[in-house]
Amino acid sequence: MSGSALSRKIEFAPRYNIEKAVMFVFQGDGFQPLPGSGVGGKFAFLRKGGGVGQERFGEWFGPGVFLRAEVDVTEVEFGTHRVRCTLLADRGDGFIPTSQGDRRGKVLLKRVKQLTDVL
Repeated sequence: MSGSALSRKIEFAPRYNIEKAVMFVFQGDGFQPLPGSGVGGKFAFLRKGGGVGQERFGEWFGPGVFLRAEVDVTEVEFGTHRVRCTLLADRGDGFIPTSQGDRRGKVLLKRVKQLTDVL
């Protein structure tokens, strides 16, 4: 992954539950998983900008913009995992790391943790 990553530590949860929560939360927010997503704890999702995207991410995420979320689930010690998310935006010139969606990214990681706790 490139760029600065948002992260959240999740303790005392099976990796399977965390990975299931990642898929559920990001798909529920309008991201589509890319082929191979979920293999080895690495996920990649894509979302096209538009009206709903602007409501959730801000004015910058309008038509013609694509947002890629790269999510990595890593065990950092026994029973403790770190979930990292890097957001990359493409405005027609290729994907580059962006911090403009950090607020929404933090919300999504919080939801992953909350859902993991109830799975």
